[in-house]
Amino acid sequence: MPWFPTLALDLCNGCGACIKFCAFGVFDSTPDGKVRVVDPCKCQVGCSSCARICRPKALTFPPRAILDTFRPGGR
Repeated sequence: MPWFPTLALDLCNGCGACIKFCAFGVFDSTPDGKVRVVDPCKCQVGCSSCARICRPKALTFPPRAILDTFRPGGR
């Protein structure tokens, strides 16, 4: 199922809030202190909580409506 975060590097300030928040190990930091998505497949389908805590709004997800295409009968 296509559910994973997209990180806008130009918006990310490297604060690491997403790394601390995500219990699934989707994010990590690089040696130069930047954040990166290391394992997008670990992201839990439907979860986008990290995007809500990202102050610079550097994380985005597919529209939640995409999940309806995978449910029997749509919604």
